[in-house]
Amino acid sequence: MLEAGIAERFSAGSLNYDNQATVQYRMAQAFAEWLASTPAGAAKPRPDAIATNRLGSHALDANTLGSNALDSDTVNSKISDLQTLHIVELGCGTGFLTQQMLARFPYATIDACDVSADMLTQCHIRNQATKQGSRPDAIRLHQADAAAFSTGRSSDWTVSSFCLQWISDLRGALQFHAQQTRRLSICVPCSASFTDWKDAHASVGLQAALWPLPRADKLTQWMQNIADTNNGHLRSKVMMVSEHHDSPLAFVRHFRAIGADYTGGKSTGAALKRVLGKLPSPYDAQYEVLMLDLVLR
Repeated sequence: MLEAGIAERFSAGSLNYDNQATVQYRMAQAFAEWLASTPAGAAKPRPDAIATNRLGSHALDANTLGSNALDSDTVNSKISDLQTLHIVELGCGTGFLTQQMLARFPYATIDACDVSADMLTQCHIRNQATKQGSRPDAIRLHQADAAAFSTGRSSDWTVSSFCLQWISDLRGALQFHAQQTRRLSICVPCSASFTDWKDAHASVGLQAALWPLPRADKLTQWMQNIADTNNGHLRSKVMMVSEHHDSPLAFVRHFRAIGADYTGGKSTGAALKRVLGKLPSPYDAQYEVLMLDLVLR
């Protein structure tokens, strides 16, 4: 479950989020591109899904259709997949990933949840401004805890970017969501993030007041266990991502501005000035980002 303080902090930062959350936006874009590059291009539709025969105005590129020869059967199969695709998004925030997924899968229907009503308001505004989700049922927004969100029926695909790290029982949440979908794809910042920030605190005898991020190896193993149990297939990608700030203090203010400064009660307090003096200016924050894509059979 998500702690109440997390929703409060992100609600407070919702108006600033789009202008400040540069890494979150970049990773939503990179994550969607990575997912769309799979040979299948999209999860298979639910058995009870009803396909239509209209193509609409959206072009189908080779990444969407896959790497197989584009014979008529393949094309028709992929068109049906796209037209019936039901996606669940966990922790949609202001809609970075929502927007990216609909750009690549314009016939999908997305049920997106977030614990913050203010974030959902900004997500709605973003979708209206970009004219995405023009179909009445393209995007449905839900205020709910991402750890246990369910639409009451299974989905073709469950996705999440820069959200699941906030869930205290992440392993349990992954097991739950794997039972609700045919494909589970997540993008999560991991514990090797902000190493120099942590080292600066240690140099003055302090522990950095940061929310504990999951270890990439453990998270990968949890997902692999689910894959093994369900005869599924898991692929992964790890990268280090840099975010530039004018100074270490600017980094602190940035975290506060987007609401990502919730620490569960930990605080550096008055010693922060000593920590900032140990870091270079300008300052580049380093994120370890893990992408996992689990296809269940």
